[in-house]
Amino acid sequence: MRKAWILAAALGAATSFACGAQPKNDAAIAGKVASDIRDDLGARGASVQARSEQGHVTLTGVVQTPDDRKQAERIAQDVAGVSSVTNDLEIAQSAEPPVSSPPPTAAPPTSGPGPSEQQP
Repeated sequence: MRKAWILAAALGAATSFACGAQPKNDAAIAGKVASDIRDDLGARGASVQARSEQGHVTLTGVVQTPDDRKQAERIAQDVAGVSSVTNDLEIAQSAEPPVSSPPPTAAPPTSGPGPSEQQP
């Protein structure tokens, strides 16, 4: 009987430890994903929202670069309780269009000597 009680206690402790390591519901998972992404990418201008349904996380919002988009997905995948990630993040467009130089201006056509250059 004592062995059964020790085994049950050990299993209970292991189960509670394993469950304590991961968020228990979708709201907690989404919150952890969003927090971890904000901690890593927030200073670079990322604005990311996370939604979780039964451990499937969907990322939406805007990041600055394709590398930031990939990093956000990696961060989400590393959160305990996440089973899959759909990455719907968009890459921010530059605020200013690229600067192009204006076309060169053509010199006015010449049609012979000017009035001061006429010979008598």
